Amino acid sequence: MVEIMEPSDLAVRFEFERAGYTLPESARFMNRGLDFCLEIFDFSAKPESLVRSAYMFEPELEMTYRGSGHRYHLIGAETTPCYRVKKSVIRGVIEREEDTFFTGVVTAGSCVLRTEKGAIDLGTFDKFFCPAGLGAYTIESDEEVQILECFPPA
Repeated sequence: MVEIMEPSDLAVRFEFERAGYTLPESARFMNRGLDFCLEIFDFSAKPESLVRSAYMFEPELEMTYRGSGHRYHLIGAETTPCYRVKKSVIRGVIEREEDTFFTGVVTAGSCVLRTEKGAIDLGTFDKFFCPAGLGAYTIESDEEVQILECFPPA
């Protein structure tokens, strides 16, 4: 599971300790207290069919990488004005060039991302950032690799 959040200065945290660091009480609920935090969550039971229809998105084929894979549209302006999420499934070698930056998360498999200045090996759960103006790059995978790509709004 990958959590993708809208950018905001507002944060309610229900995990208070991580790696030995305890979050100060004032930073947990934006100085609003536990009752405020609990009101944010909907604890009502919902049937699985409702959860799937209301909160899960079906991938829409966006493009094919010349027989070496596909890119799917997952989340965009129809869902939120804050970001776009795509999923690439690649087997072989593809060449790409984006018109903006994006953050990638390898969710399955492994690959090599290669630019004119170097290459980086990526495996499952690795994250990477492709800056705007990077230029052409390739993604090479002997086996299938799946990459979630988080873009800014269009």
